[in-house]
Formats: sequence, C-alpha cells, structure tokens
Amino acid sequence: MLPPMARTVTTDVCVVGAGAAGSVLATALAGAGQRVALIEQGPRYGEDARVNLVNRRHSALFEWPDFNDDWPAEFSYAPVQSTGSAPYSALRLAGAGGTTLHWTGHTPRPIEDDLRCRTRFGVGRDFPISYGELEPWLLRAEHELGVAGDDDNPYASRRSGPFPMPAHRPTEFEQEIYLPAVDRLGWRGHSAAWAINSRPYDGRLPCQRCRYCAACPSGARYSPDRSHLLRFVALPGAELMTETKLLRLESSKDGRQIVAAHAQRRDGEQLLIRARRYVLAMGAIETPRMLLLSGERSHDRDGLGNAGGQLGAGFSDHMMNLATVMLRKSGAHTYAFPTRVSDFHRVRIDRREHGSFFINLWPGGSGDWVSPYLGKARTGDGIWLTGLRAGLIRGLLAIAWVEGDGTYRLRLDPAHPDHWSAPAPSIAADLTAREKKAMDASDRALHQLADAMGAEAIETTWAARTVIFASHAGGAAAMGTSPASGVCDRDCRVFGKTNLYLATGAVLPHQGANNPTLEIAAFALRLAAHLGARQM
Repeated sequence: MLPPMARTVTTDVCVVGAGAAGSVLATALAGAGQRVALIEQGPRYGEDARVNLVNRRHSALFEWPDFNDDWPAEFSYAPVQSTGSAPYSALRLAGAGGTTLHWTGHTPRPIEDDLRCRTRFGVGRDFPISYGELEPWLLRAEHELGVAGDDDNPYASRRSGPFPMPAHRPTEFEQEIYLPAVDRLGWRGHSAAWAINSRPYDGRLPCQRCRYCAACPSGARYSPDRSHLLRFVALPGAELMTETKLLRLESSKDGRQIVAAHAQRRDGEQLLIRARRYVLAMGAIETPRMLLLSGERSHDRDGLGNAGGQLGAGFSDHMMNLATVMLRKSGAHTYAFPTRVSDFHRVRIDRREHGSFFINLWPGGSGDWVSPYLGKARTGDGIWLTGLRAGLIRGLLAIAWVEGDGTYRLRLDPAHPDHWSAPAPSIAADLTAREKKAMDASDRALHQLADAMGAEAIETTWAARTVIFASHAGGAAAMGTSPASGVCDRDCRVFGKTNLYLATGAVLPHQGANNPTLEIAAFALRLAAHLGARQM
C-alpha cells in the first residue's frame, strides 16, 4: 500500500545502483538525451573521505577501516548469511561508486573458453552470446574505465584494438626475480591490465605509487565518482539520488511490466518512482535478492524472472588461496600492485579435470597492508620494527584466484531480517570435489613459483583447508536462452518483464579466473546501446 505522503518521481529510466555498471549505463543513457534517475542507497563520498580513510588505515592497529564504517546499518547492505560448509562473506560498499570505491583496479579480460565452459568442459553454463560479440564491448569498457596494458599476453583471446594506455613498467623485483622464475617454469610472463593510469587520462593523474590503492588519494585508479558520475550529474535530465533505499519493485496487474519502484530516503521521505524502464545494478547479491523480494503476485510469488526456478541458482565467487612468501633477498618493490603476471593456468590446463586459476604477487610493502603494524612499530618495539622491515623488503603476498563451478545458491533468510523487515540474503556454499582439485592445483603452483624464485619460506591458506572468497560474486540472475536456463535474456532483460533489465555480475552464467569488473562494465555498455544510447 502506497504511503499517503509519498513523492512521485517520473523519468524515462530508473537505474538502481551507482557502482561501475550503473554509473556507466546511466551516463550513456543520459548522454543520449534520456531522463535518468540514478538511485543509490549509500552517500556520495568526497575527496576528504579518501584522505580520512588513508589516515585511519595508517594509524589503525589490527583493523581494516573502510568507507562505510560510520554509515547507518539500515542504509548499508544486509549481512550475508552463510549456510554451507565453506563460510561465505563478501566485502561490499554502499555509496556513489559502489564497491569500486575500494577495489584494486585489476581488469583482465575473460577468454573465449570462459563463455563456452559447458560446451567445452562439461561444467558451468554457456553464455548466450559469443566472445566475438562481447569483444568490442570489452574494448570500449577498457577505454571507459581507463585501462593500462600491453598486447603481449600469449594466452589472451583476440583483441580488436589497443589499450588506451601503455602498461605500467615492470619493477626491479619483476625483472630480476619474478619473470626469470616463470620463464624457468615454462609460464610466459606478460603485462597486467589495470584501471590505474600509467599516464594522465580522463583528467586524472598517473599512479603516484603511494601504496594506498584502496582509497587511491591521487585519483589514478578508476572510480565512478571521479569519472562517470561527474559527467552524469552535469547532463540535462540526469538526477543522482543518493541515500535512497529501494524497498521493492511493483508489477502491473498482468505481471508483464514494472510500474513503480518504491523507495525511501534517509530523511524518511517516501518515493514512488515511475519510469518507462528499470535497471537493477545493485551488485550480484542485492540484485537477485531484490528480484526475490519483489515477488508479490501469483505469477511472481517465487520472485521476478523466476519462472524456470533459476533465480538464485548458479551463484559463484572466486575462491582464494593466499600465500605468504618470504624471499631470500630484497624485492625492491616500487608499486603496490603487480605489473607482470602470467595467465598460464587460465589456459594451459585441462579444465575437464578442475577449474582454472590465476596467480599474482602483491608487494609486502603495500601501505594498506602494512599500516596496521605502524601504530605498534611507532612505540619503538624493536621486534615489531624488525618484522616490519623484513615484510617491507622481502615479503610477498601471492594470491591464486580459483575458478568455481557455479553450484552455490542464493536464497532469502526470513530468520535474519534487515532494518526494513526484509529477509537477508543467504548463500549456501559447499565446495565440489572439482573445486577442491583446483585448490590443490593452485597450491602446487604457488609452491612451484616460490621455489623458482628462491624463496626461503611459503605458507598457504589452503594448507589448512581454509576457504576465502574474493568478493567477486556472480551468477544468481544469469543470462540464458529461456527461463529454463536463466533469469534474463541475452540483452539482460528479465524474462516475463517487458521493461526490467539487469546490469550486474549476477548476469554472468559462468566466471573464469578473471576479475569480473571489466566484463560487467562491458555488458553495461552493451545494454546501454540496446536501450538507445549512442556511442560514447
């Protein structure tokens, strides 16, 4: 029942979620002359928030401060409930910019095999479009986000154009230790793709190597609030509505379309948003959750787009195998991210046996990771200072990002309601035998790499059978050819609805070992074109 004092907002397109997908999509549509209301439940953080975050992380001790720490719980995300044998959690942010407010900026592409995993390897689900159809949008996404990289990856699928910026130059560690090591192992090293400026781009500075990548005070790393959202708010007919919580979507009597979005602002004002089209870009957990929460009539009682029982099915995330590596000599790091990597294990393995994985090495001297020790070190404790120095000059964090099988499930948990009495999302994650084989393979590869680098010690989290997820959620509202195989079609339109679309990692039927943000942005650009946006 509509509250009597609700304010009605009328627009052409209502986009919910101002992360990378929603911001790119909304800017494209508004640039084409469409009226766009962009709804975001978090605040619009200013540059002072980044300075404060850097200072807090610098002085923190055994903590991990983040942007949303002081944000009211009712306008943040409902905690994910975990019910499977592998405890699931994800790092998410509510705010203009979404999770890209604190992402690392790594933007590898998918490969052709990732989109045809069921056909080629008998696992996961195929995409309803080919790599050839997606590739031009991947290239456009690289230019929209500003990606630095070189076309030197022997394992990559084809490209139709160059990166917008050259790759970051390799470090002394990469030239003298890492690249010779992977060469001895037969793994070809190559440049890594990052949405971090290697030269001035989009009015932003190149990387200043300050090592606080999560906040990136210089603006070198892409974040929508420093790029697309600045353009969006300057366009006619564009309205960014922050601190506004979507409560549910209302369907027409015949169930064929969405007629309203019900929302509430932080100050208590009720909103009724009427649009010709609606796009959910709330991330890969909140998007399927909203589809489940909005089921209200007999034909939608199990959730919007759930006629085939696919809503919530196929949830996936990357498993991480983290290794602490101590080198025998100084790594002489100059970046807080790797500029050279190898995609060998994404391509040159038998994925019929186990999933692919990807390894990169993170310098122990990252300001974000070292800062928890600085408070203790400043007390003059000689042991801590010695350990800090060793970690800075010889320590590495190696991470294997491991492909999942896409067998988990997202449901609603009425036993854990949020502030609005809506059931929290619940993830049932149980590792398959194939996933355990992939983790075993990643463990062997990490030890091989450490040995090839002449490391004196390595310790992995998988050695203790500890499972850590990467916050790369996807799959619970996947694209398919029909309701029997997915929640939305190849154009990301929800099955059974004429005017409801999705722009989120939830639409990915399967995830390879690549970080998904570039892929998500590419699908958002493709959707924008489908909805009438001109080339940007």
